[in-house]
Amino acid sequence: MKKALPWLVTVLVIFMMAIQWLQLTKLKTALKESDSLLVAKMHAFDKSLGRAETMTDVNGSILKELRDGIPEDIKEELEGFGAELQSLATATLRNASQGSGTVTRRNSARRTKPPSSGEPAGLVRTNTSPITSPASEPLVVPEEISFQDWRLNLSIVGDQLDYSLDQKFDVLMVEGSRGGGTATYLRVWELDNAGGRMEPPMEVEDFQVVRRVIPSSGFSWFNPKLEIALANLINVRDGSYEVAPEIGLSFMSYGETADDLSWRILRAGASYTGNAVGLSFSPVSYNLGKELPLVSNVWLSPTYTWLEADHWVGLSLGGSL
Repeated sequence: MKKALPWLVTVLVIFMMAIQWLQLTKLKTALKESDSLLVAKMHAFDKSLGRAETMTDVNGSILKELRDGIPEDIKEELEGFGAELQSLATATLRNASQGSGTVTRRNSARRTKPPSSGEPAGLVRTNTSPITSPASEPLVVPEEISFQDWRLNLSIVGDQLDYSLDQKFDVLMVEGSRGGGTATYLRVWELDNAGGRMEPPMEVEDFQVVRRVIPSSGFSWFNPKLEIALANLINVRDGSYEVAPEIGLSFMSYGETADDLSWRILRAGASYTGNAVGLSFSPVSYNLGKELPLVSNVWLSPTYTWLEADHWVGLSLGGSL
């Protein structure tokens, strides 16, 4: 019975791990479905927020079709950089506004012909009828003046000016990258009454882009980390079972950064059973915190331990400092 106990404990541990794996798989499926709905919402156009409709181009066919719409000078510079086209965004903007103000008049009219003899010096004639007034007084203007084209509607009645302005703009943003560099271009054209671009494009006085760089995973050949763990050990010779607190130090790692790790490599440590101190070694440790919710940096390691002049193997579960 004593010899069978470690195996029963091992089976129970495996059973509990299987249940945890099934629960984790179910949770991953639910999270994946939730992420799909979230991504669909993120990629949908929202006029009130100014959120773009986003299309994912897997093989580059969509960008290839849209490339013809890029201005030639931008295409030439991208080719000069040897940069690959990464994204292309287009937008149509509209500006509709109204306003009013007071007209300040100045006597800027010119005579249509010299005054005849006997006329006052302040007499001003127009092409339609003469208007007499002293030269120091404001010139009387017609009762109403109006102007209208496809974007501006303006009227002046007496001293009151009113206008409405309705403009549309076509916006193009292009990104090309090579290595760690990315060039981003912006062009904005006002649209005419037929919806065509008006040349030249508008001047871009300031344009800034902030881009988050997600580092790729890689090896760090010297990245020491301390770990406190609990080792579940089985004696290779007689199958006896021990649980031993363990402290270990790993020297190499693999992950996105020095602290955001997926694997730790070559860990040496010491364990204590209450009766003796053993020396342990783990070739690799996997970060279960990458897979489990609510926790991080929880390491699972296959372990070999030299304890009481005997060979022990097992699994170690611990956390890093």
